[in-house]
Amino acid sequence: ENVGSQVVDGVLEDIRFGLEINHPKYNQRRIAMVRYLGELYNYRMVESTVIFRVLYMFILYGVNYDGTYSELDPPDSLFRIRLVTTLLDACGQYFNSGSSKRKLDYFLIFFQVRLGHTYVLYDETITNIWCN
Repeated sequence: ENVGSQVVDGVLEDIRFGLEINHPKYNQRRIAMVRYLGELYNYRMVESTVIFRVLYMFILYGVNYDGTYSELDPPDSLFRIRLVTTLLDACGQYFNSGSSKRKLDYFLIFFQVRLGHTYVLYDETITNIWCN
């Protein structure tokens, strides 16, 4: 049991480290770790609350809400979308009833709103660069 928790902690730390560094050379490793986390959920090594915390971390970590540029979450980077979809592809089919379904529904709405906000800011930045 102790080994299992160490593996989960290592995977979660690696995922967080990948968000902090945000370098393309780590993209394959980040995808693999996220997929691994999804499989750990499928084998009941982690709870759904951990999965939802990670999903929200993907879209909120390093975000500047004042519209200024963030090196951790640049507006032209779509990689976090891939991380979200990879995790949901790995274990999302099990969030089909009860509170986990409700949490997934809320997350998907929040995710869509966050994406819309990101693209609007990015589009405004591009428009300002080319029109001024």
